[in-house]
Parts: sequence; structure tokens; C-alpha cells
Amino acid sequence: MNKWDLVEKDNSTVNAWTRDIQNEMAFMRHFPILFISALTKQRVHRVLDSVNEVYAAHTKRIPTAEMNKWLQMVLAKHSPPTHKNRSVRFYYATQVAVRPPTFAFIVNHADSIAPSYRRFLENQLREHFDFFGTPLKTLIRGRKKKDADWNTQR
Repeated sequence: MNKWDLVEKDNSTVNAWTRDIQNEMAFMRHFPILFISALTKQRVHRVLDSVNEVYAAHTKRIPTAEMNKWLQMVLAKHSPPTHKNRSVRFYYATQVAVRPPTFAFIVNHADSIAPSYRRFLENQLREHFDFFGTPLKTLIRGRKKKDADWNTQR
């Protein structure tokens, strides 16, 4: 947010503006919000610090063993819902790319993962591994030959 020098401020202005921005653009909740003034150079130095943090998250690689420990923890917290009377079993998860961080989940029924559960997995990834400020991509793949195509909705 530029032109911060023009805003009348009190003790709660930053929090109020942050809340309003996050409500208006809920899809961008995981991106940093900076309040700067290019004219007065107020907080401009924070822009590059933020860029560096986001770049570090964007290029972060998580080892498969660590991913699978995380996956077991997440599944214990909230197991995937059944879909069409089929229970979904996760076999393993791995990171297949960086820039953006891309994660593959191998399951028994790839078409049974609801978009809401996929968002849950992304939010858990973002929170646990600190992927603040970068988009994440998830791939769901079945183990059987008929399910071998990647389900790449995101």
C-alpha cells in the first residue's frame, strides 16, 4: 500500500486496513501487505526484505521424508472425507518442483479428493512449512493405471 503518508492514522489504522484488505481479497490472505510511502521513503526498506522472504519461500524444497511425516500428522488431525462411499487413502507426498512449490499426493482414488480438502492441504502446507507469500501447486495422482494421469486443478 503506497501513499501511506496521506492516510490519517491512529493506534488501530494498520490493523483495520489489513483486515479490510484481507476481507476484500481473501484469495490473497497469504501474501504480505506493506504500508509504505515512496514520497517520504517511509518503510520502503521493508519492500526488499519482504521480496527476499517471499523468494526464499518460493524456492524452498522440503525432503520427502519430512513431507510424509507432515502428511501423517495432517491426516491424523483431519482425515479426508469419503466421496461416493469411497474412502480415500494417501500413500505418500513429495515435492516435485520449486518456483512455485509443487507437491504431489499419491492416493487410491484421485478423483475423490474434494476441492475443499485440497485447499485444507495447501493451507496446512503453507502454515507448517512457512510458505507465506508464494502460490502453491498441488497434484493429486492415483496409484492404479487408470488413475495415472495427474489431477492438476491448481
